[in-house]
Amino acid sequence: MLRSYTSRDMGRECMTKLLMMYSKKHRTTNMLPGVLRRVQPFVHKSSNLTKMPRNVEIKARVSDLESLKKTTRALANDEGTIIVQEDTFFNAPNGRLKLREIKTVLDRAMGVKGVVCKTRLLIMVGQTRVHLDEVKGLGQFMELEVVLRDDQTTEDGQKIAEELMEKFGISKDNLLTGAYMDMLLKDN
Repeated sequence: MLRSYTSRDMGRECMTKLLMMYSKKHRTTNMLPGVLRRVQPFVHKSSNLTKMPRNVEIKARVSDLESLKKTTRALANDEGTIIVQEDTFFNAPNGRLKLREIKTVLDRAMGVKGVVCKTRLLIMVGQTRVHLDEVKGLGQFMELEVVLRDDQTTEDGQKIAEELMEKFGISKDNLLTGAYMDMLLKDN
């Protein structure tokens, strides 16, 4: 399923609330200033998030990741970048909360829902991030993230994603919704 979204970083106010929950639970405040200093570079000071990038994203299960790597590298004329990731998902009252940083604080404040371990090959094809993933316990997947320019509509992004899907031999039957964490929880 094609999905459109606006990227948003977690705001300073939300992070402060989480850290305050941790502090109350563990009766300590001496870690708050240091953690907030580490979070600050990732948070936009003015909280004006109206200019964040927009993306069209798809995720699909693939049966031959090596063949897809070869096709993607040829399209991009680039070998890509290998990224090993461990995404920790925390228990949250609504939706999913995934962070790769500040794990200890959130683990103690909220509890861990699960961890997704994956090796990702990232290759840029034009304005599209192609992620070729091997996910521990789930298998092989690909994600397309079409980063929209200001003058492009969601429909423009969907058209780009569909053209790449055709070049990669990805049928709509292989499309998935949800996060890898959702799939892992469903399988258990």
